[in-house]
Amino acid sequence: MTRLIRSAALATFTVLGALSPARSAAQSTPPATDSAARIRGEIRGRVINAASKTPIGIATVEVERMTVNVSDVERTLLDALDHPRLVGGMRRALDLFSTGLARADLNTLIGHAVRGSRHSTCQRVGVLLERRGARRSLLTRLERKVRERKTLLSMVPRAPRSGRISKRWNVVENDL
Repeated sequence: MTRLIRSAALATFTVLGALSPARSAAQSTPPATDSAARIRGEIRGRVINAASKTPIGIATVEVERMTVNVSDVERTLLDALDHPRLVGGMRRALDLFSTGLARADLNTLIGHAVRGSRHSTCQRVGVLLERRGARRSLLTRLERKVRERKTLLSMVPRAPRSGRISKRWNVVENDL
């Protein structure tokens, strides 16, 4: 399982680098503080300790005759929101999510979020998808998960809590 998580974490950096050509995966990795930095060839990344028992959105592919576990686009976008420090903060994670959303399948994204993401991530995803004009029926599963908690959170933590409040998602939209 550790090898799977390590491969998925490294693949996440690679995919995030592809979503943002101006910034390579190695550049977007902050200095290791809470976990040791891992170096594999020229790829540098940090391992995310996943609490999930079954990896959601992980695929096995072959790269240069070597089997590698990589995350799909949807899992990578959710990982950016679940672990914003790894991509440069929440504002950067929101930007990456919005940019990568065009390449994602919304049904898969919502399924991954409901099964494996934090409630706060589901709340933020709901706001972002609603802004993009996603059908209300598509957001129903996500909304059911969000209703389990009553926490009002900010799109950008530690930023001033001013802006419109989305009552449906219980989020202060302080990122606009």
